[in-house]
Amino acid sequence: MTVTRRLTMEIVQLISSNKLKLIKSKMGSFIEVDVDAAVNLAQRLDEMRLDGLKNLSDDLVIGLCQYDIKISFNGLEEISDKAALTFSRGTQPWDLNGLKSLSPAAAKALAIRESPISLDGLTELTDEVAAELASHKHELSLRGLTKFPDTPGHLSLMTKLILNEELELYRLTHLFDSVASILGQRVGDLALSAGCLSENAAESLSHHVGELSLDIVYLSPVAAAALAKHKGSLSLTDLKNLSDEAIIALAGHSGDLRLSLQSLSESGAHSLAERSGKLCIFGLMDVSKECMDALSVRKESLELYIDNDQLEDTPGHMAYIDRLLKVHDPSFIAANESRTIDEVLNFNLHRLELNGVKSIAPQTAKSLSKHSGPLRLDGLNKLSPTAAGQFSSHTYLMQLDGLEQISGATALALC
Repeated sequence: MTVTRRLTMEIVQLISSNKLKLIKSKMGSFIEVDVDAAVNLAQRLDEMRLDGLKNLSDDLVIGLCQYDIKISFNGLEEISDKAALTFSRGTQPWDLNGLKSLSPAAAKALAIRESPISLDGLTELTDEVAAELASHKHELSLRGLTKFPDTPGHLSLMTKLILNEELELYRLTHLFDSVASILGQRVGDLALSAGCLSENAAESLSHHVGELSLDIVYLSPVAAAALAKHKGSLSLTDLKNLSDEAIIALAGHSGDLRLSLQSLSESGAHSLAERSGKLCIFGLMDVSKECMDALSVRKESLELYIDNDQLEDTPGHMAYIDRLLKVHDPSFIAANESRTIDEVLNFNLHRLELNGVKSIAPQTAKSLSKHSGPLRLDGLNKLSPTAAGQFSSHTYLMQLDGLEQISGATALALC
């Protein structure tokens, strides 16, 4: 049986009013659309997703632009200047996230459109194109950009982008100081990558107002001290390690702090434990007993996520489990995978979920068996009879949906 991927008028005429919702959800699968069919649906729908189209005829563009509805053409990799000029009319959002390049003339035409525009497929812009897009008066999304040079057109564009309701630039490989200076003027949440953040850029970003999320690979102590002056929530992802000096500097940040770290020293843990504001540390491959002892004195909210998928009988892991079992203490929330708090621990039911753990040592199983509430370990794909025997003393509901096979000895030990 051949499934047609061309939307024709014959098909459209068979669609009753109560089936419009269905065709609306399936439109992205069509790789060809007849002009009369598209125009007919444009009269009946408030939104069209034509993401399967790789090319647009002038007649199709002219036909669709008669109707001011939300349309996405995310399959298009290029757009002609003529089509862009036709697109310039309308007030509804248009998505063109498949475009790989944009001419200055096309950018100028799109900038005229009185609606939000999404161009997330573009990885870089010429300075002339950036200057044209800077004149756009509505929300403009350019999430795919990997380069944002400090040239006049780009600086003008950034001055426009900081007025966006949402601003995400998570694919940048470098952040120029002059660009950071403009970003520091933004009022509203900001998410971007910066590679290695310079001290001047950090100083500029410290003046930003709102939630600040930075995907960076290195942060010097001086840059950390500058960021610590930021007044809002601060999230630093993709960091693997931070020097103790940088951690001590960041501990001075007064807002909520979220850090991705693979390791943490005892002195770093002491500094973070004493800071005010919420604290979240994720990405840790391991944690020592000394770090756990240091963090345990913290009186404010702490979320700790260990990415190691094996819970062993090490002093650090045992200290981690000991704190994990204290579910009556809402100031300490811990889990081994990055999930929402509600998914990790439900304090009302005292449910404990550790679905990222793939293997577990017997002594750790013994500690977890003391948990006073439901226990869920769906990430375990195997369980030794010895560890299963330790779990047999757990008196609440226990869920092990991830086990691929279970031996008779393990099954008997669980009973």
